[in-house]
Amino acid sequence: MRAILEVTRVIIILLVGYAILWVIERNIYTVIGVDVDSNLYLGLASLANLLILLVLYRNKLQFSGWYKGYKKSLSRVTTLVLIITSGFLLCIIPFIT
Repeated sequence: MRAILEVTRVIIILLVGYAILWVIERNIYTVIGVDVDSNLYLGLASLANLLILLVLYRNKLQFSGWYKGYKKSLSRVTTLVLIITSGFLLCIIPFIT
């Protein structure tokens, strides 16, 4: 039962996180003149947002859930690589769309 609750929690975190990040990014990209309706924008932004939410969940949110199984945060290097990759993806969007 706890696993089902945790999966539901993860899905809600992803949906809310994607919605918040999408609104913020869309407003920023609209201001600087990026075509936010292109598929390339949607793909790169979705991947970048997934990486951000993965780091957030694995380093903070997994420790406050219902699941009592194996819990270990990401290493410092992995966290840094994922955040830099996400930032890079978000930064190149204006140049390729």
